[in-house]
Amino acid sequence: MIGSSHIKYWPTSLFPKNLNITKMKTPTSILTISEITNMLTPPTFQNPETHTIALIAAGGNDIGLHKRQDIIQAIIKTATNFSKQNITPFILPIINRQKSWHCNQITYNRTRQHINKRLREYYCDFSYKPVINIPQYPTLKNDKVHLTTIAYKTITNQITAHLYNTSKTSKLLPNLTFPHIETKSIRYNSTKTSQGKTIETHTETITVIEQSNEKTH
Repeated sequence: MIGSSHIKYWPTSLFPKNLNITKMKTPTSILTISEITNMLTPPTFQNPETHTIALIAAGGNDIGLHKRQDIIQAIIKTATNFSKQNITPFILPIINRQKSWHCNQITYNRTRQHINKRLREYYCDFSYKPVINIPQYPTLKNDKVHLTTIAYKTITNQITAHLYNTSKTSKLLPNLTFPHIETKSIRYNSTKTSQGKTIETHTETITVIEQSNEKTH
């Protein structure tokens, strides 16, 4: 896991126990992260029983400070740097905020939605989907920036579901298994209004994987 303070505070215990989670300490700017990951050295060994995945969650701290295209290019470059080292990259879309240091809230959220859309378009023809679908407006703490425990659980479930589905449809994660799981659908509806008129309606269908208490024999 690599990226902003969302990674720093992420409760890794929410992930399935068969995933060995490591948080990579880096600056929070995706432009800096892209340069650091460009200097990665090839792995000294390959373990055929495991597979290394990079979860990239960054870019929000750069909104209002750098151009949209520069942020997009830095995220793509970071993912590419991992791919070159036989590490499968996955990208977490930039998360909603109600407070930003470099621009107002409206500008921040419009910019992040633009960036997230462009990333999905860029990767639409890839053999797998690197960009993970998450709720547009997860619940935030009182600081209006960081995620609540409920939001972390919801997003972690979606990441798990995305990895599971990728392992079923792509050869990139052939040995990835999630024992004792059940799937269900969650539907999110978000509507913004201005002067009594609906200006945006967003609907998402999210597949969630949860650990089951049942044991297999």
